[in-house]
Amino acid sequence: MSDVRTIDMSHPRALLPEMEGKRANIVASGFAHQPKSWAELTAWLDRLSASERAMATTAAMMAWNLAARFDGHNEALAKAENPHE
Repeated sequence: MSDVRTIDMSHPRALLPEMEGKRANIVASGFAHQPKSWAELTAWLDRLSASERAMATTAAMMAWNLAARFDGHNEALAKAENPHE
């Protein structure tokens, strides 16, 4: 598919705006460790203080939702949120 791109997350702030509305094959970033499982991720989150854990979990799930949008499996959701696009 010609409208699918691979995102190199070496410089995510520069690349994310150009990906709005496009599908992508998402590759891991070298910026942070890639957990092998949800258990590993939640174990790491559980070591944080309550306020840090709340912020980190929120940021992680926001990133998950953003990745899901780029993946293209949520096209119906995106259209529902932005009906005029």
